[in-house]
Amino acid sequence: VVTSGTVNNAVVGVYTITYTATDSAGNVSTATRTVNVVAPPPPVDVTAPVITITGSNPMTILLASIYTDAGATALDGVDGAISVVASGTVNNAVVGVYTITYTATDAAGNIGTASRTVNVSPLPLATTIISADTTLAAGEYTYDNLVVTNNAVLTLQGDMNSANAFKGVKITAVNITINSGSSISADRQGYTTNGPGSPLIPNFNAGGSYGGVGQFNTASSPYGSAAMPMDLGSGGFDGNRAGGAIRIVVTDTITNNGIVSADGNLNSTGGSIYVTTKHLAGSGT
Repeated sequence: VVTSGTVNNAVVGVYTITYTATDSAGNVSTATRTVNVVAPPPPVDVTAPVITITGSNPMTILLASIYTDAGATALDGVDGAISVVASGTVNNAVVGVYTITYTATDAAGNIGTASRTVNVSPLPLATTIISADTTLAAGEYTYDNLVVTNNAVLTLQGDMNSANAFKGVKITAVNITINSGSSISADRQGYTTNGPGSPLIPNFNAGGSYGGVGQFNTASSPYGSAAMPMDLGSGGFDGNRAGGAIRIVVTDTITNNGIVSADGNLNSTGGSIYVTTKHLAGSGT
């Protein structure tokens, strides 16, 4: 048998191989074989798409700022560019760390993911500088950073006629700094001779009392609190005014290298200084 024909296994196609046999009488017989060369099956796709995040990662925005997601792109080794789905939210009203997740799925079902971290940061603190003598009327005041400097006196008034239980000045701040030579003062901002602890008029010989009562005062119990002092002092002789009331609430640090005082005048009593703070620093009084 003589074989003829070729098969090119590098080229897809249909090929024929012919077989020929000849006997001694010269009779010829043939047969053929058909050979199909087909393309190999594609490889199995087991590789996930690669996601590229657009823009900064991590990203930081300020509280109350608008967050606009910059998105992401995905490229698959078989399918090319494919769509990306983003999930997750950023609450720009609440300081915190948030995650945006990006997902891409190719035709073979392979899933690629990537994530962006978004930090919502608090607004920068504003600084209020008191560099000249300043007076605050009785009431409540809020600051970020409060600095008293340049030998300034921040006077906190008392209102002895106020209907409020607290008749002095309350300051709430993140940080308070009192530099050397400067002061926060409620000196002589309390009651005159009409305080709860004042001596009875016209008996001026004894001074007022804070935490007790002055001479001839018939009050049944002392006033004020030693643990949480928030009352005005009581005046004594001849209407001399007592110390006022200072309430300071600091969420971080108060640094006092100056003076904080609520002194009375002459034989009147001192007032109240009540400070709540996370950290206390400085060498002031």
